[in-house]
Amino acid sequence: MNNRFMSWLGFLVITTGIIFCLYVIATRTTSPTEVLLLSIILTTLSIIGSWIASRHYAEYSFNRNQRLFALKAADLKTAPRKEELSLT
Repeated sequence: MNNRFMSWLGFLVITTGIIFCLYVIATRTTSPTEVLLLSIILTTLSIIGSWIASRHYAEYSFNRNQRLFALKAADLKTAPRKEELSLT
């Protein structure tokens, strides 16, 4: 649960940062140096946001596949017993 909370908190912070950068670029008259700095910050926030999203999805997919593997393994273990009981 802690990892999920941190992912959502990171997503919220990064989204807020991206919206702020876009707002500043769109509404204020900025010098080329300020635009460059905001663009670098925006790029960095986008990369970190993509990393958090892909990490969250990879963890979800891994846990789901691991659960399905465990269910199939349990089914294969109990299937021969059911056949043995039906033969006797």
